[in-house]
Amino acid sequence: MNLHDYFLIGKIGRPKSFKGEVFFIVEDVEIFFALEELESMNVLIGNKLIVYPIEKMAIKNDDKVVIKFKGFDHIDMANMIKNCEVYLENEKLPTSGENELFTHELIGCMVIDEQLGEVGLIDYIDKSSAQELAYILKDDEELIFPLIDEFIVSIDIPAKEVKTCLPDGILEINREE
Repeated sequence: MNLHDYFLIGKIGRPKSFKGEVFFIVEDVEIFFALEELESMNVLIGNKLIVYPIEKMAIKNDDKVVIKFKGFDHIDMANMIKNCEVYLENEKLPTSGENELFTHELIGCMVIDEQLGEVGLIDYIDKSSAQELAYILKDDEELIFPLIDEFIVSIDIPAKEVKTCLPDGILEINREE
């Protein structure tokens, strides 16, 4: 198992009932497109991904999903996986269409800036704050810039390239001295 072949989609929340049902906390709303098709979930227990078949799933709204795994019939079983991360195989992630773009598709893209040239590969997209941030690993250094329309010149997913026009000094803001 190589976690690079998987994408973090959320984590198991608290039990919903005494019958083994759990709340699933979705990390990224883009994943809702893929949830309905899932027959199982890859739950990270320690350092191993364990596949749990889904008996039933109810998507209540954008932030509430209830899952009943096959064989889970008691709250103690649900508590065993509480707060564990859930991953989806990269090939099962939704792909963008003509007029849409899923940010997970930017991971692994080379950022090419008009002034700086090749900046590095996008390693992670942080959606936890009001502004999405792209993290780039380059020469054991982490560079960060906001993913806003004003900085993006073009995106070519098949070529794995993101062309930017970043303001002077933006990549130095979060550097450690």
